[in-house]
Amino acid sequence: EQTKVEQHSQAIVDAVTTMKRFTDGLMDFSKLESEKVEYDLKRLMEDLLFSIKPQKQFANIKFLTHFDSDLPPLYIDVGQIQQVLLNLLNNGADAIAEKGEKSGVLYLTTNYLPDEKIIQIKVKDTGVGMSPEVLSKIFEPHFTTKKSGHGFGLVTCEKIIKNHGGKITVESQPQKGST
Repeated sequence: EQTKVEQHSQAIVDAVTTMKRFTDGLMDFSKLESEKVEYDLKRLMEDLLFSIKPQKQFANIKFLTHFDSDLPPLYIDVGQIQQVLLNLLNNGADAIAEKGEKSGVLYLTTNYLPDEKIIQIKVKDTGVGMSPEVLSKIFEPHFTTKKSGHGFGLVTCEKIIKNHGGKITVESQPQKGST
């Protein structure tokens, strides 16, 4: 009887290990083939906002945008960059909902620094914010603060941004939102 329990337990552990390896592989965008094209970042962001504004989680959210007028076209994988922005906007909407206020604001801005050949994209929310402890773990696989979260969203974002030669950083304070 005991050996059957041990066998079943080992089978479960093996299955979970296999699933974890599989999901880690799915989320490993470091080897992902990017289909990069020259694209207008402002258009990408405007199209994305147009498509998400009607969604329920954004019903009580005001979007404020400011796009640098000097943005050069970027060589990007459009779908991947949209995925990053969508994930950050969803996280912002979740943080606003968690704060329990009737409405919130999501800021989406771009800034071109020609001397450094850098384009900054900022996604800022007026949500619940994060503690320093949570902040230190947000790019770790499987780490999540959400009940239905899987802990891959920001990991994936970071890999996509690195794939594009960029970096992703975060600033946050409890009750003051995140950028």
